[in-house]
Amino acid sequence: MKFEYLMTLLLASIIPIYIAFFSNISPIRSKKLVTISTVVLSSIPFILWDIYATQMGHWGFNKNYNLGIYIFNLPIEEYLFFILIPINCIFIWTILKKYNNFPEFLEGLKKLKI
Repeated sequence: MKFEYLMTLLLASIIPIYIAFFSNISPIRSKKLVTISTVVLSSIPFILWDIYATQMGHWGFNKNYNLGIYIFNLPIEEYLFFILIPINCIFIWTILKKYNNFPEFLEGLKKLKI
């Protein structure tokens, strides 16, 4: 149970991270730019908000499902979440854009009337 949050992150990230950073088929041209933009534009503001919200008691984390390593009242897995998930999103976006007919994909979503 203590590894559940970490295992969920790793399972969701292992294939996108491997293909994006370590394979020849990666559609991502600038790995450095992706890493910097993920950390600076996405992670830092949301981590700061998360720290504030947990300190104010708006939400918290169940210690039964994480490693128990906390920095500023956030489990280490939460920091990983804000780094790995945006990288996954960028990877999925570039895969869809490069390997599929992306405008057709968007038209299909519009027809679903979500």
